[in-house]
Amino acid sequence: EERTQVRDWMTHSILCTDMKGHYQLMASAGDMEPWTDSLGASSRTASHEGETGPEANLQCARLMSDDDVSFALGLALHAADLGGPIKPSTVVQWSRRVAEEFFRQGEAERRLGLEVTPGFDRSCAEQLWPERNAAFVDFVVKPLFQALQQCAPDSDLSPCLDGAAESMEKLVGADWRTAIHEVVPGESIGGNATSANAQS
Repeated sequence: EERTQVRDWMTHSILCTDMKGHYQLMASAGDMEPWTDSLGASSRTASHEGETGPEANLQCARLMSDDDVSFALGLALHAADLGGPIKPSTVVQWSRRVAEEFFRQGEAERRLGLEVTPGFDRSCAEQLWPERNAAFVDFVVKPLFQALQQCAPDSDLSPCLDGAAESMEKLVGADWRTAIHEVVPGESIGGNATSANAQS
């Protein structure tokens, strides 16, 4: 029975990383009662009984409903999945990589005679990738960590939120002409893309 429950939690958590469910997850987080009371009481009980580490965490989970545990795990994994932009030291590099992936998909779609996905057309969107990634951090990543902080007020997520703010500053100040080979050694721009030097 426990194996089945854990498997259900894992499956649900993985499905929570799908961006299609992001806003529903955020809405549910806004309706959740903070986990402080149940987890705080559970921690005190576990400590009194001499339990520490994983055993104490298991005791905490037992005082939450299965649905609450499932939601907590899903929200946490979704935040971890989108957590790259809270690392300002690498945010420009990875944002440029993501933009390049989208542009190359757009070029492949055009070669196949398909409609290019909105935002994936290099000729129209290349100048906007820093701005768009900054907006993603501002309107998706930061609110997600704020929601997680609201649900788990005993957890200090201020480093994550500070990192998101610093990442937005770096992206806003990034040069859109930064070529992929400048942030990914050995990588070159293919297709009909032009290099940063040719654009300058």
